Amino acid sequence: MPLSLTALNCCLLPLAIMTVSGTAGAADEREVPWLEPCADGRALSIDELYAYCGVPGHCSRPVICAQRRCRVNGFIDPVNIWDKQRHPWLPDSKFLLFNAAQDLNLEVRVVAREAPRLFQTLARQADDWDGAAVVTGTLVSLDLPMMAGCRRALVLNLSAAASLVLGEDGDAPVDPK
Repeated sequence: MPLSLTALNCCLLPLAIMTVSGTAGAADEREVPWLEPCADGRALSIDELYAYCGVPGHCSRPVICAQRRCRVNGFIDPVNIWDKQRHPWLPDSKFLLFNAAQDLNLEVRVVAREAPRLFQTLARQADDWDGAAVVTGTLVSLDLPMMAGCRRALVLNLSAAASLVLGEDGDAPVDPK
């Protein structure tokens, strides 16, 4: 009995979507070009990043910031730190970085090889730490389907523990050991 078109769409379409939207091999981060405002080493606030990139925006609209390296400063929310070792059902280890007003956030995904050291460092922070941090990584755009439509958003992929610097002035880098 031949497969119906519906059965093919059910199985092949998700595979095609994962192939197109997934990373086609992790490129060396040093080869990823810098976002223009970050090219001189400057860290952007989340507000500045979103204004420059035009997000949130409409789905499927190209985002000029996609596949660019950037430094972003903000505040890590201790309630939104998700380590895959402690939460194995999650697809990624990640945390949320908020702006000073706490009305905008940026999801920061951490690659597997660096996650244990990075999350151990976050867990050791003193109770009086305000969450201030500077992160450096590659921006990725994605569509977020919602009931009333869809919005384009950004995620920052953090690929090295040294790409997280704690403190507003960047005075406490993650231990490279």
